[in-house]
Order: sequence, then structure tokens, then C-alpha cells
Amino acid sequence: MDIMENTVPIKESENTADAAKKDEFFSQFIMDDVFAAWLLLDFTRFSVARLRNYDLALINITPEQAAILQILARRHGKATINEISRRWMRRTHSVSTLAHRMEKQGLIKLTKYPHQKTLELSLTEKGQEYYRKINRHEIEKVFSVLTSEQIRSLSKSLHLLLAQARSMLNEIDF
Repeated sequence: MDIMENTVPIKESENTADAAKKDEFFSQFIMDDVFAAWLLLDFTRFSVARLRNYDLALINITPEQAAILQILARRHGKATINEISRRWMRRTHSVSTLAHRMEKQGLIKLTKYPHQKTLELSLTEKGQEYYRKINRHEIEKVFSVLTSEQIRSLSKSLHLLLAQARSMLNEIDF
């Protein structure tokens, strides 16, 4: 089975294999199964992220801000810049810059404790309100084509890939 066969919108009169053959863009990249799978993952992530950006634009926040709000909500409303940086795999100064912007918007509060080098972020009422407004409808609509078992299998595979990539990135000083 060609790993790229489901990348093309299929007309009712076409079968999946015929549609994939017509997609010259993808066919030029198919070198091996690993690269084809990576390419498919990358294009899928990009497409779903665009849908996510649309949903978030409706409430006037960025995907990065939504990620910070989600991390804080999962951590009972508080986390340090270093914790978020490690969890999100972003440089500390990038998280710090974003946190300062979010504080100006009233979404979070920054606290520096004496004798500590890092800042703690905490959700404000406004931040909690925005977190509750985050719409997951488009993402759920995309995933609705999968069964529960397929979603669990996909999640398991993605966790393995993420763990491997993080392990490899830990070996690189970036």
C-alpha cells in the first residue's frame, strides 16, 4: 500500500490509488517509506495547524498563546518559564518574550520570587476565560474520520516518534 495514497482530495468518481497517481507533487518526493511517512506527517500537521490558526484567530490569540494557556491549565494554573520551555521544546528567551506579551494582555501574571532566577507564570481570570473559549471543533472534525482505535494507534505511534526525536535533540546543544 502506498503511504501517500490518501493525500489527495478524492472525487467520488476516483478511487484512492488513481487520485494518488495524479498527484505529481507528492510523487516526486516518494523515495522510501520513511521519508514518505515523514512528508505525509509534515503536510498533515501543517494543514491541521492552519485550521487551528483559524479557530484561534476567532478569539484573537495565537497558537503559541493557546499552547501556553493549555500548559498552564494542565498544571493547575502555574508553571515556570523553564518548565514550559522544557515541555514545549522552545528556548527560554522565546517563552519569556511570549510570557511578557501575554502579561500585557492580561492573560497571565508573571511572578519573580526572591533568590530565584526564573519567572513563574500563572493564569489570570481573563486567561482562564480565553482557555475555555478555545474551540476544538475543527480538530475534532478532522479526527472524526478515524475510529477510536485508529486514534489510539496514531497517538501511540506519535508518542514513540516524539520520544525518539526529543532524545536525539537532547544530544544536540541548540
